[in-house]
Amino acid sequence: MLNPLADLKRLVCSKPYVLDMDDVTALSDTKTVFGRFLASSADRARDQIIEWGFSIPDSSIPVKFLDAEVLLMKADIIEEFGYQESLDAQQIQTGGQDGESRTYKKLSAEERGEKSAAFRDKAYKTLAGKISPAYEGLI
Repeated sequence: MLNPLADLKRLVCSKPYVLDMDDVTALSDTKTVFGRFLASSADRARDQIIEWGFSIPDSSIPVKFLDAEVLLMKADIIEEFGYQESLDAQQIQTGGQDGESRTYKKLSAEERGEKSAAFRDKAYKTLAGKISPAYEGLI
């Protein structure tokens, strides 16, 4: 995990209740279900970065690695759960106690693949400054 867990909870912009996870009750390892999922996803992101051939420094980690980790985790969440936060203009409520509401829609398998691939490509581009070799010739 490159980013601290507390930062990851804010950076991935996914609410635990949307993913049917608890972020209150600690498990035996003192992490919550959501915290454990994020740690596991961060480990997969780190492995992906290393698999791409980038070496992650032990100290003073550059921002591009921290950003790439978050992008890969977002891809993981989209692929795993298929949710995307969307704002429906008809559901915005002004005033009162409700304020603005957001809806979450479930993506189809094809949309999941496209969205997660886009996040992975953006992570690679963040690290390398160019598109992934997997996409060369397609764009």
